[in-house]
Amino acid sequence: MTTILLARHGETDWNKNNYFSGRANIELNEKGQRQAQMLGRYIGSHWQPSTLYTSPFDRAINTGKYIADTFELQSQQLPLLVDIDYGIWQAKLHKEFREKHPDQWLMWLEHPERYVFEDGESLQDVQVRARNIIQKIEKSHESETVVLIGHDCVNRLLMLEFLGLPLSAYRKVIQGNGCLNVVKIVNGAYVIVSMNERAFLGEYRF
Repeated sequence: MTTILLARHGETDWNKNNYFSGRANIELNEKGQRQAQMLGRYIGSHWQPSTLYTSPFDRAINTGKYIADTFELQSQQLPLLVDIDYGIWQAKLHKEFREKHPDQWLMWLEHPERYVFEDGESLQDVQVRARNIIQKIEKSHESETVVLIGHDCVNRLLMLEFLGLPLSAYRKVIQGNGCLNVVKIVNGAYVIVSMNERAFLGEYRF
């Protein structure tokens, strides 16, 4: 049985202020650092992971640092875990997108599976990466406990794959900053133990 501990990085100021973060290398803010510490503490009290993969962006690497230190693990950067490429909307406010292009904004909200960011990616692009991540875990880490530190979009796509749901269900999956999802692979089947778990963050979950 393989156990996947899938977490989203802690909060950044761009998350807090509703920017499209995407491929920008944004640091954790103070709250995000506390979330990362509590995530590391929570994992440390319940599991014994053998491998830690993070997105190559600092907000994910530094979230994983507390887990790596707890278990004396070598954190490995996995480019497949990068966030979606928002193209021309990278580093822009959600509000600006909504006001300048209300029809596109509505499409992104209501039918995200049909939307492609100009000069960026679609959910189908991220879905390919998510499937490759799962294949890598199944092939290389059988019967291990593996930690993955990713981003909102790629984490949602991973959870949709585990749940067997289509891209149109994207908005039904929530991934808060510092959250943890626990998935077991049992005889080739995915068993969802928990999803978007954040109670362990205490006051830092709000």
